[in-house]
Amino acid sequence: MDVKPTTAGSEPPLGIYPGRVDEKGRLKLPVDIQSFLASFRETDGGSLFITSLDLETARIYPISIWKRNQEVLEGETDNPDAAEDLAFMARDLGGAGELDGQGRVLVPARLRDLLRMEGEPVFLDCYKGRVNVYPKEIYERRQERARQNLADKLRRLEQKGLR
Repeated sequence: MDVKPTTAGSEPPLGIYPGRVDEKGRLKLPVDIQSFLASFRETDGGSLFITSLDLETARIYPISIWKRNQEVLEGETDNPDAAEDLAFMARDLGGAGELDGQGRVLVPARLRDLLRMEGEPVFLDCYKGRVNVYPKEIYERRQERARQNLADKLRRLEQKGLR
């Protein structure tokens, strides 16, 4: 079951956006991302869950998407220990949040300390219903990975129908 925004104009933004976490731990979200998250307000009441699952990037989830993830984790039977560990880490580093009146969200202190985000540039994109927040170093590593064998990646996906 896919969880989708419920209002018009709620498609996820297509770009990658620069940002910064201020000295109080607040991340000012670009207007396009604010609009995307606001589109979940009808079903989620504006609630968000901010965490990390890979110890490298922060993830901002509309609460309905996060609840779906919890169902997946709780229902995992092939490797329940791995699912429990992911759920534990998400709770340990994460916290509930909401957009404030200026389009900012508070990044939990443990998470921003781990990712060394405070006062540093970050990069944001939307993928699979969440907002990914990449610290600069991780973003640059991700760029490098994406560039490797790009022509081969493109060719294979065009064979599968990418236009």
